[in-house]
Amino acid sequence: GGGGGEGSTAVRKTFAHVPSLIGAMEAEEVGVEHLLRDINDPTVSTVANLVKAKLSGLSTLTEKLVEMKDYLTAVSEGR
Repeated sequence: GGGGGEGSTAVRKTFAHVPSLIGAMEAEEVGVEHLLRDINDPTVSTVANLVKAKLSGLSTLTEKLVEMKDYLTAVSEGR
């Protein structure tokens, strides 16, 4: 070793196994399996792309619903 030679002490790390159990409902397990499959299989669309597509679809749906609301409001007011 190096240093000044006074009081060298060896550092020792000990890792203890801590038994644990993680529970999940079946629906959660299925969801995790789908996520892992998407991450591990590059031929499947990534989760991020799926989320972006859903957000885009919801955005379009929102626009159409606002358009329908405006139309129906105009009709009910006799315009």
